[in-house]
Amino acid sequence: MARENGTSERILDTRLELHILEYNLRMATIAKDAIANYTHYLIKIALLPNSRPGFFSFTESKEDYSLTLEEKAFQELPKSSGLSCSECLWNVLTVSAGAMDCSGHAMGISKIVNSIILPLADNGVSLFCMSTYQGDFILVKQEDLVIAIRCLSGRFKIFDEAGYHNLAPKINDLESRLDDYDSDCRSHPLVHSIVSPLNQFHIISLNSQHFQSLMPTLIDLMFYSSTRTPPSEGHETFFHFSFIDGDLSVVLDDKDLARIPSNYFYTSSFREQWRIIKIGEYPLGFDEYGVVAQIAEPLVEAKITTFYISSCHLGNTLVPEEDLTKALAILNERRKRAQ
Repeated sequence: MARENGTSERILDTRLELHILEYNLRMATIAKDAIANYTHYLIKIALLPNSRPGFFSFTESKEDYSLTLEEKAFQELPKSSGLSCSECLWNVLTVSAGAMDCSGHAMGISKIVNSIILPLADNGVSLFCMSTYQGDFILVKQEDLVIAIRCLSGRFKIFDEAGYHNLAPKINDLESRLDDYDSDCRSHPLVHSIVSPLNQFHIISLNSQHFQSLMPTLIDLMFYSSTRTPPSEGHETFFHFSFIDGDLSVVLDDKDLARIPSNYFYTSSFREQWRIIKIGEYPLGFDEYGVVAQIAEPLVEAKITTFYISSCHLGNTLVPEEDLTKALAILNERRKRAQ
C-alpha cells in the first residue's frame, strides 16, 4: 500500500524482537529556578552506588529540566509548584537489536521508524522516544499499551518482561477496530517549527567502572549549569544523561566533553559530531501523537541517521553534523507543504 505522500510501501524488519520492559515510569519537569530544591533527591535516586535506578533519564534544555523515572523513585521527590508531571504512567518498549547495525555503527531510530514509530502514529498512539548509544526506547501510556501491542504484534515477536499476561483478551477485542484504522495509512505532515542551535554535540556511552570517579563532574553538568559561562550567541544549554539497565549515556557539547577523560568512554566514537534539531515552540504535551513520525519519516527516507530525545515539552532530534543542511532543507520543505 502506498503512503499518501507518494512513498513506497513500508519495509518491515521482522528480524527484530520487541520487549515490554518491567518499568512503570513517570514523566516530570522541574522549573529552572527550582532545581536546587531537587538536587539532593536526584543525586540519591540516580547517582549513589546503592540506589542506581533501572530507568532514569535527565535532560536540561534552556526551558527546563525533564525527567523520566520509575514511579517509586518519583514518589521520593517533594511536591511543589516547581514540579509538574504527567497524570498517567508509561511503559517501555524496546527492540532486541538496539541502535547498532551489523557493522557496529550507530543507527539511532532509523532502524525502528517503519516498524514501530509510524505504525503507532497511524493508530493514534502518543509516544515518547529515548535514544541512547546502546539502544532506543519507546514509551507509551499504560492505557495505550494494548493498542500498541496489537498494532505491532504482526511485525515482531513480543517478549513480555513486565508480566502483562492478561492483555490477550483485550487485544482480541481490538482486532476489527484496528484493522480498519490500519488501512487508513496516514501521512504525517510537519506542523511544528524547527530550529537548530549552533552547538556541536556528542553521543557518548560511559564505562560504568569509572562511575564513581565521574560523579562530581556529572553532578556539576546536571545541576550547576547556571554557575558556568552562559552559552554563546546562537548556542543553547542542552545536556542529557540516562542510566538504563546499567548502561550510561550522555549527550553533551564540545565544551563539556573536554571535562571527561577519554579513557572513561565505553565507546570510541566520541569524535563524531552531532547537531540538534529542536521541534516545537510551545509545550507539545503528552496527548499529541505523530510528532516523532513527522521528523523521523522524511529523514529515514533520505537515509539520514537520527537519534531522538523526547522531553516533556519539546522534541530533540540529533543528526550528524555533515547531514544538518540536508536535514533542515528536507524538514523545512515538508513544513512548507503542510502550511
